[in-house]
Amino acid sequence: MVVQVKLIEGEKKYLYFELQDYYGNPVDLTGASSITFQLQRIGESTLRINDVCELYYTTEGICRYKLLTYLPPSPPKYKAEIELYETTGLVSKFEKIYIDVEAELPS
Repeated sequence: MVVQVKLIEGEKKYLYFELQDYYGNPVDLTGASSITFQLQRIGESTLRINDVCELYYTTEGICRYKLLTYLPPSPPKYKAEIELYETTGLVSKFEKIYIDVEAELPS
């Protein structure tokens, strides 16, 4: 699953993710102890965001992250992943999330 997200510089909003298994079925998040959202700029080694996602529709596999961090316009793009944890530890990683941030239009 590849996810492409486009944002405008300075935009603050919820990012919604529908987590799916290999076959494209929603992942039931009922047993999740936590879900994390991690983001870094491609080419950098440090995370810009490493925070908790909110469960939104657990049986439909939907979680959301409230983006409040300022992200400078890219290129390069940002890449992100979501990690799903249950009480036994890390269960799944959902990678291949790419985020483009476009410069805000002049007023």
